[in-house]
Amino acid sequence: MPGTHTYIDLADKDLSTYAPEMTNGSICPHANLPSDCKLVSKEEMNGRMARKWDLLNPLGIHVYFWTDDTLEIALRCDIGKAVYDVTNLREAPVERAVFELPSGYNRVEKFW
Repeated sequence: MPGTHTYIDLADKDLSTYAPEMTNGSICPHANLPSDCKLVSKEEMNGRMARKWDLLNPLGIHVYFWTDDTLEIALRCDIGKAVYDVTNLREAPVERAVFELPSGYNRVEKFW
């Protein structure tokens, strides 16, 4: 929160629009409704092989994820009118500084 120079970790990371983690190449075991999750197809996205998944979220909305076969991360998420695409994907080490709190910020447990 730049205006107050505070940093808050997400309290609820179980959001229906986030890509569930993968187990043995499948996101279904970790979907909000595992029984309504299915593999639709395999296709190429930006030169990478991906699996397309159809998940039904708790609101009854179909959410589609394309996951990279090798990295097991979401490359695309389609939630009706909102589409999120990963672009400029490259494998590289992440510097430790990326995970450090910005200078001048304070971490708080709860803001409200």
